[in-house]
Amino acid sequence: MATINEVKKAGYSLNPGRYVGVTDNGGDDGDFEEKIGNIHNEFRSLTNEAHKLEKKIFACLPKLQRRQENLKKLDL
Repeated sequence: MATINEVKKAGYSLNPGRYVGVTDNGGDDGDFEEKIGNIHNEFRSLTNEAHKLEKKIFACLPKLQRRQENLKKLDL
């Protein structure tokens, strides 16, 4: 927490960046290009799976619509 004197020295700025430092964890985060490539491949795979599921859902819609129409006929 910042003291009153620290806030006064900062011109009464309440911008948290003036009072909170960034620490270096000292570790190497690895190859950025490789990580982005892996994330991109995973995203592509998940997107492809989503499209396949979407096609299955749309293929079922006419059958569901017919069932709903049949149920409405029974209520008459």
